[in-house]
Amino acid sequence: MTEDDNLLLQLKDEEGLPWKAIAGKFRDMGRGEFRVPTLQMRYKRLKEKMRVWDIEDVCTHTPCSPPSLVTTLELS
Repeated sequence: MTEDDNLLLQLKDEEGLPWKAIAGKFRDMGRGEFRVPTLQMRYKRLKEKMRVWDIEDVCTHTPCSPPSLVTTLELS
């Protein structure tokens, strides 16, 4: 992650700042003129990348179990 990514996560998750304040901090620190929706989307994408998937998350529509030897042989 970049320094800006870490700063964004710190300001939102640890300090709990509102989006307008975060945009102001980036501007005041010389990090750029970011609009609130831009920061929100970046935050959303960062959180998605950091997500840890459980087996239940992956197997929502079909049963998830390791293929058995019988199933493997039937497919061959």
